[in-house]
Amino acid sequence: MTEHKRQTAIFKFKSKEQRMFQRELYSASEHLLYFPYYVGVVLPQQWLLDTDAFIWQYRLIKYIQTTGFKTIEEISQWWDTIIAKKYFVYIHQQYSHHLWHSYLKLLVKLGYALIENNGYIIEGIVFNAIEKKREWPRLKQAMNQLQIQLN
Repeated sequence: MTEHKRQTAIFKFKSKEQRMFQRELYSASEHLLYFPYYVGVVLPQQWLLDTDAFIWQYRLIKYIQTTGFKTIEEISQWWDTIIAKKYFVYIHQQYSHHLWHSYLKLLVKLGYALIENNGYIIEGIVFNAIEKKREWPRLKQAMNQLQIQLN
């Protein structure tokens, strides 16, 4: 059911921003259906953002993967210039950064990211091949643990 809900969300991409994002993926030989199961995760604060979870999480991962390491300050600056413009509800900058930070913590819990020297490293995530196994229970457990830590 989780995979079905995810695919339904993918096929509902109809806005101009979403279509442009799909064109960007196509030119990079990538596709939404090939996204790993942990990209597109809807976090509790997601409703504050006008940009879809698929889009900002993909861009965040790609941004960090460009050099292999990004400091928290670099990610904060990137977030403020690229993503934060898309808010439809005004929120304080601290809560805005909480969204990307909690997503990166989720990737660390799942083993797809590392925290080193006040920054993050993401390696090995690809968007142009179907995963052999999607571990939905593991994702759900990691999200539950993250919720407990955030509260």
